[in-house]
Amino acid sequence: AVVSTQSTGRVYDHQLIRTDCNQTKLDLFIANQASKKTTESSSGTGKGLFTTLDTDKSGPSTHSKSDLDVRPSTSAICENKENIDTINVEEYIPKESPKPVNPTHRRPIYLTSVLSLQEDICKARHEASVELLREHKFVGVANTKFALAQVRTKLYLFDFVKLSETLFYQKAIFDFQNFDIFNFSDAAPMHDLIMIALNDKSSSWNPDHGPKEELATFAADLLLSKREMLDDYFSIVITEEGGLSGLPILVEQYYPFLHKIPMFLLRLATEVDWDAEKSCFQSIAQEIAKLYSMQPIEVKQEEVTQPQEEATQSAAIADPNVPDWKFTVEHVLFPQLKSFLVPDQSVTTSGAILQVADLHDLYKVFERC
Repeated sequence: AVVSTQSTGRVYDHQLIRTDCNQTKLDLFIANQASKKTTESSSGTGKGLFTTLDTDKSGPSTHSKSDLDVRPSTSAICENKENIDTINVEEYIPKESPKPVNPTHRRPIYLTSVLSLQEDICKARHEASVELLREHKFVGVANTKFALAQVRTKLYLFDFVKLSETLFYQKAIFDFQNFDIFNFSDAAPMHDLIMIALNDKSSSWNPDHGPKEELATFAADLLLSKREMLDDYFSIVITEEGGLSGLPILVEQYYPFLHKIPMFLLRLATEVDWDAEKSCFQSIAQEIAKLYSMQPIEVKQEEVTQPQEEATQSAAIADPNVPDWKFTVEHVLFPQLKSFLVPDQSVTTSGAILQVADLHDLYKVFERC
């Protein structure tokens, strides 16, 4: 820590600021034996929702996008979804760990619609929010949605679920047509995936919309007709037979929740404005952001009523291969937020970043005691 003032006089505790994110964190104050088990199990390629994977350190690759054969590490595409028996999940389990490949060059962007979207992001840049992101030091994860970070003598609560969606939208816009790809071990039939989405309550399907089978066929055929554009611009790879075989790599060592793919395909077919170029690219980027955004881990009610140690141990026993999602938040997501995200003013007004404490104010209170 260093002194937050240029004064050469006495150094008070409330003038010290965090300069190293490796300094004391919240985790040191929380005794959780189960978390140690989870950390140990995360050393390998797991089957959890948040996946961190080894990156190829051999240097820049000379492979083209079509040469990449990168596969996600996950147990299944349709995990924990209704009608899961409509697809043989085992066919889509990756056979090897992915190794993201760094592109040797970037393709220039000439489309005025995409340049306009990039300009919109830059014009909305809010300097105060940018300063918070660039100067923050990670303190610790508060829960499955919020994390704490320090900026000078102030403590902030970061909603990394909201921030991650904004981050991945901007990634989709600024890295337009320059994504690496990770491929599934086998192409997943889009029609079956969309049927799974329609059977989900969150799809808001009702009989007035028409038969599910017809809707799934229409949506799959629509996406199939757009396969060349989706592949070239967003690295969403669709086979000629109508199977989804690849997705873009937005951030190395970070992969989407694959159980969200069915709803992603349904929304891609129904929520995208395919008639206007700018709004088309914008809405596709928004759907990609929803797919890749962090998702709070749901805690069952019975686990809440259990003692902390028993609940965490039972979760570890249920799936001993789940990687430590906290590691992903701290070492994968937050560095990207710090170096890449261009926030607008809504970041602070919407509660995505919220100040919760100031050392100067706290010491005023303590001095009265």
